[in-house]
Amino acid sequence: MFNTKPSLGLTPENIPSVRRIGTDQIKFEYMYFAPNGCWSLAGHTLDVGRFVADLTFTVQIEGGMCTMAIKPLNMEVWFDAPKDLDRLRFEVKDQSGQVIESQELLIE
Repeated sequence: MFNTKPSLGLTPENIPSVRRIGTDQIKFEYMYFAPNGCWSLAGHTLDVGRFVADLTFTVQIEGGMCTMAIKPLNMEVWFDAPKDLDRLRFEVKDQSGQVIESQELLIE
């Protein structure tokens, strides 16, 4: 089943999108809003199959003083993909591996 509705709290400006650019490039864009200024993007992993790609972003909490305002984390990835690739599953996980958000998107 595909998640075609945005998660709670998303606005039209930060709904995840994934598009085919040309014949073999895919562009994924998403703005994740972390709950405070202590959060940062730690990295991502990508596994591209024939029909589905799995993309996982990891966020981490940094030590020290934090701003108590929501912090936007820009997640953008370009990758080569086979022509049959039609779906992207993506997750946002915290540093302990707990899934914060998960969606499956059709590639436009």
